Amino acid sequence: MSHSDRKIPNDGDVSPADIQPGVDLKDSNLSQSDLQRADLSDANLRSANLSGADLLNADLSGAILLNADLSGAILLNADLSGAILLNADLSRTDLTGADLSNTELTGTDLSGANLLEADLLGAVLLNTDLSGADLLEVDLSGADLEGADLSGADLEEADLSEANLLDADLSEADLFDAALSDANLRTATLSDANLRTATLSDANLQRADLSEADLFDSALSDANLRTATLSNANLQRANLSNANLQRADLCGADLFNSVLSDANVKNANLSQADLLNADLSDANLKNANLSQADLLNADLSDANLKNANLSQADLPDANLSNANLQRADFSEGDLLNTDLSDADLRETRFSDVFLSRDTTIAGHRDRALSEELDDTNPGSGVLDSLRLPQHDPKTYDRIARIEHQRRRAYSNNGLTGRARTARVRERKARRREAFAEGGRDGIADWLWSCLLHGTTRYGVQLNWIVVYMFLLFSLSALVYYLGTGLSFSQSLYYSAVTFTTTWPKSSLPSGIVAAVAAFETFAGTAAIVFLGYVLGTREQV
Repeated sequence: MSHSDRKIPNDGDVSPADIQPGVDLKDSNLSQSDLQRADLSDANLRSANLSGADLLNADLSGAILLNADLSGAILLNADLSGAILLNADLSRTDLTGADLSNTELTGTDLSGANLLEADLLGAVLLNTDLSGADLLEVDLSGADLEGADLSGADLEEADLSEANLLDADLSEADLFDAALSDANLRTATLSDANLRTATLSDANLQRADLSEADLFDSALSDANLRTATLSNANLQRANLSNANLQRADLCGADLFNSVLSDANVKNANLSQADLLNADLSDANLKNANLSQADLLNADLSDANLKNANLSQADLPDANLSNANLQRADFSEGDLLNTDLSDADLRETRFSDVFLSRDTTIAGHRDRALSEELDDTNPGSGVLDSLRLPQHDPKTYDRIARIEHQRRRAYSNNGLTGRARTARVRERKARRREAFAEGGRDGIADWLWSCLLHGTTRYGVQLNWIVVYMFLLFSLSALVYYLGTGLSFSQSLYYSAVTFTTTWPKSSLPSGIVAAVAAFETFAGTAAIVFLGYVLGTREQV
């Protein structure tokens, strides 16, 4: 375009001939001017008014546009590389295909601007206002956007990898499929942002606000989300493996089918979160709040849930095998069909939980005993050992408390058979505790416990006493048959009467038969007493 074709309607002091490289047009009014393909490289346009100007294909490289007004201007394919646009107004400008590489845009207003296919490589965008801007597929990798306002901006498929977005505002921004790996988003605001399928691996999101953000199928592996806010966020199918979520707020978040394996979720708030089918294997959830969370079919195997709050949580079909559940709280939780095999259940609370026959709480894992106790009945737990290793009584006390919790949980859910087994294990632990304590009282308690174990199985199992009664009755009847000349049926009758009352007065025994009859009378009475004791206590577990 020749000088004569250019139009400068609002400044009589500036002629078309003045439009040339290096010109000083400070404070000039070039609004609504037709400056297509103009060469204003290295020009001084400080505080100039270029609002509404047509700068199609114009060359403004190296120009000084400090505090300039370019609002509504057409800068399509314009060259602004290396220009200084500090605090300039470029709101609603069309910068499609413009070259803004290495441009100083600190404090610049680019709100509502169209930056489609613009080159912003190396641009400084500190505290820049890009709210509502069109940055579709723009390359901002490594850009400095500290404190920038990108709220409502269209950053779909944009590349912001390794960008500095410290304290930036990306609320309600469209970051669909955007690349933010290794980006610094510390204290950034991303509330209500669309981050579906976005890549945020290794990103620093410490103290960032992602509340109600859509992170469906996003990649957040190894990301730093310490103390970040993710309340009510959509994290379905998100990959958070190895992520740092310490003290993060995930209250009410949707984590359906998400992956948090090996993640650090210590002290995080996951109350009322949806973790259906989530993978939390090997995750550190120490002191985490999972109250009222939905963990249906979740994988928490080998996870650390020490001191975690799982009260009122739904855990049907969940896998907590080998998990550390020390002092965890499952009160009022749903543990139907839950697998807690080999979990560390020391001081775990199971008050008012819901269990089923398929709930597995067996095979206690106590590292202090695992190499010393001989499990003679695989599947029934280390407490079925017959050996008596010398150990700290506190160890057995902890195990007894675990079995006590299990007994109460089973009993409250009507699983009396399992409750009886837990009671036996609890008493076995107390027996070994007494032996480990030693001394006269300890040995006396141990002997008494051995007697109860051998006769009544601690008052909950009938098999031992029934077998004992049958052998006493049968062997006594055999002695009467061989030693008195009674018929077999008479011997059975004689043994039955002697067992339940005393021998018949009409046939006083003598010799060995008398001794057997006396023993049967005493032992039979004792057995009946023991039977009554077992029948009276076995339903009260």
